[in-house]
Amino acid sequence: MDEKRPTRSLRLLHTSDLHLGCDYLADLPRRAIRRVVDLARALDVDALVLAGDVFDHNRVAEGEVACLIDELARFPKASIILPGNHDCYDDGSVYRRSDFARRPARIHLLDGAEEHLLLPDLDLAVWGRPVIDHCREFRPLVGVPSTWQASWRVVMGHGQFELPSTRDPRSSPIFPDDIASANCDYVALGHWDVCVDVSQGGIVAFYSGSPHHGNRRRGLSEVLLVTFDPATGVSTDRLPLT
Repeated sequence: MDEKRPTRSLRLLHTSDLHLGCDYLADLPRRAIRRVVDLARALDVDALVLAGDVFDHNRVAEGEVACLIDELARFPKASIILPGNHDCYDDGSVYRRSDFARRPARIHLLDGAEEHLLLPDLDLAVWGRPVIDHCREFRPLVGVPSTWQASWRVVMGHGQFELPSTRDPRSSPIFPDDIASANCDYVALGHWDVCVDVSQGGIVAFYSGSPHHGNRRRGLSEVLLVTFDPATGVSTDRLPLT
């Protein structure tokens, strides 16, 4: 990593796999995003990161887009969205709609147009490759910058963590070496519905899991609070939404 080290602490709320617009979940995703924003406001975190599959598909009704924007607009700081495999950033992406383009400027989309998002007030830079084609050839963590313009560095990815011994290869693979070699402080992952620590080689990496249970339990679950401290490094806490 670069020699420049941070002088300030910050806290992020990490979530993913909300699946707004999913037919069989009724209003559960809407309840979840409202509670996520409520918690982000109550904790006064510095930013909110949503690591993919915010929408269940790219054909969601306009009301689902309006719901997301209205909820995130209640959070007075930065929200950062990475397109996943359900809401991939292809030509028909929900994120290319005019109603999404009218969002507040503090709601950021990692669409691949810039190498990374820079938030100078937080001394934070965030990088992520949006899913365009969910296939075996797509590697979410390939291309992590070697140099950054901020002291705190966060990588976002949406894909399948895969060990060398895996017998069932999946699309959008993320290998242990991809994480271990990432020049960053934290890797915020999405694609798995449960919170899992996949840290490698000293790089802290987590799947946050979905903020709700999409199975028969049908209820709110949890999010991940990520604390960045210049003295102690990166730590995480699982916070229930109920």
